[in-house]
Parts: sequence; C-alpha cells; structure tokens
Amino acid sequence: MVPSIAETFLYTTNAQALWKSLEEHFGEADGLLVYKLRREASSLTQGDLDMNTYYSKLKRLWDDLEQMNPLPSCKCDVASMCTCGLTKQLREREDSIRVHHFLMGLGDVYDGIRDQILLIEPLPPLHKVYGMVQKVEQNKMIQVSFAESTRLDFSPENQETEIRIRRSGQERMEISGAKDARNLDTM
Repeated sequence: MVPSIAETFLYTTNAQALWKSLEEHFGEADGLLVYKLRREASSLTQGDLDMNTYYSKLKRLWDDLEQMNPLPSCKCDVASMCTCGLTKQLREREDSIRVHHFLMGLGDVYDGIRDQILLIEPLPPLHKVYGMVQKVEQNKMIQVSFAESTRLDFSPENQETEIRIRRSGQERMEISGAKDARNLDTM
C-alpha cells in the first residue's frame, strides 16, 4: 500500500474494518471519471479505425463505465434469480442504447447495413449487430482485394486489349494485348 494512503488507515483494528474503510474511501464512482468516460464514448466514431479496433475501444469504455456505475438490480435478485424481470429489461435497454451508439459512430460506407439493422424489430443484441457489420467489412475488403489483383491497363497505349473467354472444361479468362498479359481464373 502507498505510504500516504497507509497513514490514513493506520489505526484500523482489523482486516474487515480496513476493507470497509477502503471501500468507503475509494469505492464510490468518481463523478469526473464517469463524465470523462461517457464523453469519450459518446464522441468516439469509427473514422479511420478498422471495425475491430473501433468496436474494441467502444466496448472497453462501456465496460469501464459498467464497473464504475453498474446497472441497478431489482430487490428480488437473490442469487441471480430475478422473478420480476426488471434486471433483464434493464440489460436489454442498455444493450439497445449501445447498439444505437455503435451504429451512430460507423462511417458512411455502412449506411446500408445500418438502415437494415434499424428496421429489425426487436433490435438485435449488440454482439449480433457487430457480427453483421463485421461481415459487411470483410466483404468490402475481399472486393477491394479482388479489384486490385485483377486491375488491367486499358490506357490509350493499350487500346488493342482484347478479352476472350474460352470454355475448356473450366472457364478461363484470357487477356491479350495488355502490358501484363495473363490468364485469370474467373469465379
């Protein structure tokens, strides 16, 4: 324990009293820290971040907030046996807020999937929404990768470029006349 903190609890008589004093002294949520975390979470957008990094940063902020300011639980929540359903409703509401927050921070390239998700009733849980958006990002990366690997030179110097498709057991695309003449398997 740091000496300056230890001096504060120097005359505590037993371990239980020490822990109780420490919890009373340091256990309450610091309003400024909660404010900072909420502000950081609300201003976080995807920007140039990849989907995994954006989601991970947002989730870390939410987890920190949950630790500092946990959701209240109902009075019947004895050993996680809530009979009134309030705890479940509060968790679902918090998850819905997080889904909206996550979707609001996405880049404009995700407008289509965002609109589709928001039309679903009831709104899917956050982990499913993340999975749906992640699949869209993976598809975009595959398309970009394919486009880059099959880029052809159709510049004025190569106007003689000709594309022929032959059938010989399997389809192949033959490109001739381009600077980088090559055969490409078609999908």
